[in-house]
Amino acid sequence: PIVFMVYAVEFLMLGYELAPVTLAGTLSGYVVYDMIHYHCHFSEFTNKYDWLRSIRSSHMDHHYRDFTRGFGISTNTWDVILNTNRRRKA
Repeated sequence: PIVFMVYAVEFLMLGYELAPVTLAGTLSGYVVYDMIHYHCHFSEFTNKYDWLRSIRSSHMDHHYRDFTRGFGISTNTWDVILNTNRRRKA
């Protein structure tokens, strides 16, 4: 049902030519996001690469140190924009 609602919004905004392509991109992006989120919690794979280690560290800090900061799972872009980056230790 949620996919149909997303498709409906994309269809109304972009028309029938672009909506399927946009939906494919939306779903692909969500799958990547969800895989990163899963690996942040349950996998040692994120320790193999510095950028994934940083994402995992920030995400775990969000859960276990300060839940008011570090909302980004796959990127910290919105944390920078909204000033919710985790605080660095002095």
